Amino acid sequence: MTRGMDMDREPMWGDCDDGDICPRVFESTDGEHDVVLQGYEDVEPMPLATAPAGERQVRMPRATLLRLAAEVAAQEPLRPGRLTEGFRRSLFRLEVLQEYRVEAEGERFHAFREGRPMPPRKSSAWLDHIRETVAAGARWQRVHVVSRPLSDYLWFELAGYQESAAVGYETLIAERAGDPRLEQLVQDFYLLDDEVAILMRYDEGGRYLGSWRTRDREVVATCRRHRDVAVTGAVPLHAYLDRVAGERPATMVVPGRP
Repeated sequence: MTRGMDMDREPMWGDCDDGDICPRVFESTDGEHDVVLQGYEDVEPMPLATAPAGERQVRMPRATLLRLAAEVAAQEPLRPGRLTEGFRRSLFRLEVLQEYRVEAEGERFHAFREGRPMPPRKSSAWLDHIRETVAAGARWQRVHVVSRPLSDYLWFELAGYQESAAVGYETLIAERAGDPRLEQLVQDFYLLDDEVAILMRYDEGGRYLGSWRTRDREVVATCRRHRDVAVTGAVPLHAYLDRVAGERPATMVVPGRP
């Protein structure tokens, strides 16, 4: 049985019609555009319909299944590279990893680590999108929870953040050490308009595996709470750069900082 964020419950049996807990539906970009249905296992499957090994049966009211299907059908397919399309008022991003393996960043990362000027981005579409939506009244906000000493990659991230900050992406940094509130922040996600959660999946090396999108009330509420914890424990990007300026390796020049 799939568990939602911040849940620590033993598996339960029964009809899947328990409001915020069951059923749940997630859209996935892990492979093809799939739908993940979460619920209780059926306590007494029919002998001729016993689930094969590795499968589970979920029972729910017919009307609930139709409602969930309509909810998924009403949304645009969740596509990699277009995860945040469609928000109107606010976008929040929580980052908790210390390294993200992004192939498209390779050339810029190597240049930064060697103390050379970073080549320009191959496309400015992302920065243009931020600039245009901010001008239209939307708010972009991000918190990255980091650990010290900062890795080469985190220094690279801090440099890159200044590019997006210049077009309106509010970026804050939180240090995990010494703040027990941050221990619960272990899942990357986007929160769109406080209504839609996009849960990000990565392997142990920081490689992107896919995302799950949901409007589930409990999952969205947990993301809101985690956002508030992260923001409360964070400082603005420029203030954090000043804090750690003395630790920066001499070969790594962060644009815009002395």
